[in-house]
Amino acid sequence: MELNAAHPGSMGWTIRLTPLELTRIIDMARALNPGNDNGEHVSLGLVGPATRRWVIEGVFSTGWIETAGGAADPVEPVSVPRFVLRSASVMAEEMGEVFLYQQADTGTYVIYSGDECLYADPLGDEPEMPSVDIDLDRSRGEWVSATLPVESARLMGTSYFHSLGMIDIEDDVFPYITLSVGEHTGRIRWTSSWDRWDLPTVSGETSADTKGSGRIALWPMGLLCMLGHIPPRGEVTISWDDSTDPHVWLTGSDWGVRCLVGEEMAHRYVGHIVGALRGAQFDLDEYEGPLPNPLVFTRGAMSLSVSVLNVGDGDFFRLATCVATDVPHGRAVQAELNALNEKFLGAKVLMQGDNIFLAVDMMATKDEDAITSAVELVDAYRKRCEGFDAILPLFQDFDDVPPGTLND
Repeated sequence: MELNAAHPGSMGWTIRLTPLELTRIIDMARALNPGNDNGEHVSLGLVGPATRRWVIEGVFSTGWIETAGGAADPVEPVSVPRFVLRSASVMAEEMGEVFLYQQADTGTYVIYSGDECLYADPLGDEPEMPSVDIDLDRSRGEWVSATLPVESARLMGTSYFHSLGMIDIEDDVFPYITLSVGEHTGRIRWTSSWDRWDLPTVSGETSADTKGSGRIALWPMGLLCMLGHIPPRGEVTISWDDSTDPHVWLTGSDWGVRCLVGEEMAHRYVGHIVGALRGAQFDLDEYEGPLPNPLVFTRGAMSLSVSVLNVGDGDFFRLATCVATDVPHGRAVQAELNALNEKFLGAKVLMQGDNIFLAVDMMATKDEDAITSAVELVDAYRKRCEGFDAILPLFQDFDDVPPGTLND
């Protein structure tokens, strides 16, 4: 049944929904955010005179589906809880179609078809400003892309999930996957490392219509789960431009998923680092895009960076804070720093450019008490570095100053 106007008791919008449209939305929501089937919202809005876009936020990913819009669709974006869409799907399967609106006076969601009607109160955490904006513009930057059949793209998930089924992930991060496209090769390749569980690296490649060349790493669950939920027909395009955009994009004819790129090593430890630093009264500095490495924290006037590094067969953390700026270069300054490093047990002072940093290195760990102890060590030695800004510049004209003059 065509809908020409919104329900008179609505907030100004009423939409017609078919079983197929609802199934597609629910499947994407489950693929991108499988652990919360009831509490999440889906954004809905018009992106053209007759095009409706549903946007789903997932874990390190955002997905969207475009369907035919109607005359009574919302002019401004709105949000609909996933549990409302699941209820609408059940009714649509029985009735063939349903209509959905939100009551103007109570905010209650109303699902109806014929004489059948369901009511659902809104959730208390409804987003204030839902958005349906998706900024995918391949005309800017230097994009790398591979277009291939869906069944070929699914091979990535087949090999990945086979290895995943052999391990107990516990309190760890799923391995990242690295995608690579070679110039004029007509192939896309993927690799994931499982050495943390004493399993072999898994790689694969397949033919594709490729443009450009490059490699990029990402947490793959959104991309791989979405490939497992779509019908095994047609083509998909995987694309990225790491110079202008922090995402890998998986797109079909009327849908897509963008997945945030990142660094697996930092992702594995970030929750424990943030937990320990917050316990020490530090706040994580805001950032946009991928998870940064190093992470930067602030407490009052003090800035502390925490880098996750890999050397040889092990990971370690470096906690660093600046203790002096605009320090001149010279033999006397370097000798003084060397003398300090002989005295600082478990810490060291380093010169980078014209700045002096106090650094504490430790083996990477998820033990927040151990990380807190390293922060306390930084605090203790930082007090011994107070005044470096005023004293070290005095060494620029005195290369014969005996080392060890500071902190005697």
